[in-house]
Amino acid sequence: MSKTNRSPSAATAHLAGLLAPLDDNPVLLTTLRTFMHNHCNRRATASRLHIHPNSVDYRLRRVHQLTGLDPTEPDGTQRIAAALAARRISEARRPR
Repeated sequence: MSKTNRSPSAATAHLAGLLAPLDDNPVLLTTLRTFMHNHCNRRATASRLHIHPNSVDYRLRRVHQLTGLDPTEPDGTQRIAAALAARRISEARRPR
């Protein structure tokens, strides 16, 4: 099936899956979410998480290594933002 013929559910699942390598490391996922929420500002992220900015840099490098998405580059941030949104949609659809 070509990427253009995917259903919205399949596309959402694909986007959400981009961050699957972080599922076993909630610290990295929290850091990434906080970084994105703070408009990719590492100092604001560090302050919010009560860690040193160098720790934020290290964690973001790990995110890049694990996912292939670079949160410090525009293309990476766009894909990460879409993946985080897709995860929220997927989580909202799950039966409770």
